[in-house]
Amino acid sequence: MHVAWQEAAGEAPARLRFEAVEDADAGLYGAQCVARTRLASGRSVDVRLRFADGADVPRYGDVFEADASLAAPGERSAAWCWQRGIAAVATVRQAFLVERHDAFGALLGVRARALEAIGRLDGDGGAVLQALVCGARGALDEGDVYAAFKTSGLAHLVAVSGAHLVMVCAFAGAALKALRAPRGVAVGVQAALLGCYLVLSAMPISAVRAALMTLAGTTSFFARRRPASLNSVGLCIAGVVAACPAAALSASFALSVLSTLGIVLFAGLASAWIGRLAPRLPRFAAEALALTAASSVLAQPLSAALFSQAPLVSPLA
Repeated sequence: MHVAWQEAAGEAPARLRFEAVEDADAGLYGAQCVARTRLASGRSVDVRLRFADGADVPRYGDVFEADASLAAPGERSAAWCWQRGIAAVATVRQAFLVERHDAFGALLGVRARALEAIGRLDGDGGAVLQALVCGARGALDEGDVYAAFKTSGLAHLVAVSGAHLVMVCAFAGAALKALRAPRGVAVGVQAALLGCYLVLSAMPISAVRAALMTLAGTTSFFARRRPASLNSVGLCIAGVVAACPAAALSASFALSVLSTLGIVLFAGLASAWIGRLAPRLPRFAAEALALTAASSVLAQPLSAALFSQAPLVSPLA
């Protein structure tokens, strides 16, 4: 990161080509987003861009060109940028969109049309649906409904996470099983579906972790071995951190991993305890409570430290 900061700060002002790695966010000081560009040395770096009033702001995956002068992050934002692997900051007065003609661009076009269609819905439902289906949180953060989700401990329900990927994969698996598709074909279709859903939801790091774990479990069929949950968790952590070292400092990635690890380690124990304490509880309710309790054992302490609150009603909610 130190080398990247030095190279970016020494880059001469020029027209650069960027690719947005997240949706632009309307902050207190104008719209901003993180985009990836390539320096003259050939190094690819992430840059925090702030857009001037009236400038067209990009969505995740958009490729655009802009005249920019890269600078090292200031003292106030240096720690924030370091944690997210951002090497430079810049201000963009005008962005010129570059059309994409690849398969990735086609999926991004579907996402853009979905966001526009959902955005026409009235009330908070449209904002929640945009966050759930497309991973776009701009409208959700601007309203009051997200505060209610956080207070009740249900903020994870409006963020694309492993639970959503599991449901998508489970529905696809059930449909393929009903069609009597061969196991190898079913695994390939599920893998392609997961990849498409990741693109449509803007590749959140927690969903990437969940997708890797799901693929590790489903592709164990080809190795003719039973899925090993702990091995899958370890492999996913190593793979994500190797591909994106900044993920090691990501709070969302840490919470996602801790929740998954808690389920792997304690779900069986929690289910047995609930079955002993409440034998008449319906099975679906007992399993839901067991998963909630197990996922909270390791993740809740970190969540309470980060957000200074511990919602007591979340298991019942």
